[in-house]
Amino acid sequence: MSVEVIKQAIQALPEADRRALAAWFEAEFPASEEARAMHDQISLGLAQLDRGEGIPGEVSRTRLQEMKAAILAQQSVR
Repeated sequence: MSVEVIKQAIQALPEADRRALAAWFEAEFPASEEARAMHDQISLGLAQLDRGEGIPGEVSRTRLQEMKAAILAQQSVR
């Protein structure tokens, strides 16, 4: 079964059932601290975008490329 079929099946469920499924999933597969921190950062970023505090795509892309280059350079030193 493809991921897309599963997504469609879940989206077809009533809201109460989707919430129950999400609660069950969170209880069965608790998120790691790293995942929680990432979720918090994403939530913060989305809130900033909602307030119009985002940065232009090219600036963001350049920063990410610089960060990636720094990480790769650090890994090659090891």
